[in-house]
This record gives sequence, C-alpha cells and structure tokens, in this order.
Amino acid sequence: QSPTNTLSNVVDGTSFTLSKTGSTNVTVANDPTATTTAVTNFVNGYNALRTQLNGLTNIDTANKANNGPLAGDVSTKTLINQITDVLG
Repeated sequence: QSPTNTLSNVVDGTSFTLSKTGSTNVTVANDPTATTTAVTNFVNGYNALRTQLNGLTNIDTANKANNGPLAGDVSTKTLINQITDVLG
C-alpha cells in the first residue's frame, strides 16, 4: 500500500505514477551512450583526482623545495590508499 499514486524504485531509477486502473506494458531499455558517457566522465574525474593528489604529495628526494605541499602527510596518504583500495 502506498500513500500516493507514485511508486518509486520498483525498477531501479524509475518511478510510476498510477492514474487509473487497467493494464499496460512497460518497456525498459538501456542507453549505451549515456552509460559510456557516465563511465568516461567518472574515469576522467578519477584520473584528474589522482593527478592532483600526486602533485600535492610529490616527494623530490633530490630537491625538497620541489616537494608537494602535502608531501609526507599521513592523512592524505591514507585517503589515497583508501581510494585505491576501492577503485584501483
């Protein structure tokens, strides 16, 4: 039982608004272009994050003046390790 005529997440990412009794057919299709775009955007964002974190945590043993502002920071290293564990 629902307090409204709208059913959400019966199928992931969809909602149905019921307006009258009867039967109907519902077709759900994937959208490969949208999926590809979403995955590409995620990968690009992840790569940008890794590039930024690499620069911030860079350690230059030959010249400490070139070290990133977070070089040797344990919290940042822990964050990087956790992200890598989850995403690779």
